Amino acid sequence: MARLGWLSLVVAVAAFLTACQPARLVGRVPVQGQVLRINMQAEIGYAPLLVMQSQRLIERRVQGLAVEWKSIAQPDLVYDALAHGGLDIATASPTAFLLGRERGVAARLLAGVAELPIAVMSSRTEARSLRDLDIRDRVAVPSRSSQEHTLLRMAALRELGDAHALDALVVPRAPTDALLALLARRDVTAHGTVPPYSEHALDSPSVRKLIDGAEVV
Repeated sequence: MARLGWLSLVVAVAAFLTACQPARLVGRVPVQGQVLRINMQAEIGYAPLLVMQSQRLIERRVQGLAVEWKSIAQPDLVYDALAHGGLDIATASPTAFLLGRERGVAARLLAGVAELPIAVMSSRTEARSLRDLDIRDRVAVPSRSSQEHTLLRMAALRELGDAHALDALVVPRAPTDALLALLARRDVTAHGTVPPYSEHALDSPSVRKLIDGAEVV
């Protein structure tokens, strides 16, 4: 991990990145020897890491190394764990990485992991753009520090002239819960998300795409 460099960030997509602190591997459990701790979720964006875990690719490459896979859902908690020694390698979106750097986390980018298109969709059939959303609406995103929320703010800046114009409508919601609520038209009228949730939503004739990530950028 000594030769680490920066990767260019493309905010048009939810690019999952791995970042690490300055190179360090320490023996934490004498029986195991060296331990490498990485965070991961059972989602499509983490597919390369899921393969690495199931086939033990890292352990097969580095003899005597034990890999500890951790599940950390919130982006801010990922970089908090990296900053305070709970992780050696963190996987998250460019937004989470930049927030971590802003908060003083001495991390460097190691590699890109995946690219996923972001979209914001609405189940209100009369809604054609962000201008059609009002105080009655609720826009679900994974968290307020997520790439989806960042995209929503970028679109709000472009369309409404204020990046924070829709902040009062935003509700943090897990992607699966948000999708079910959107389709049932219960509590959530718009949803910022990535595949496969976006594809499932657009299968419904009552759902239309309000924002396309690539178009916004």
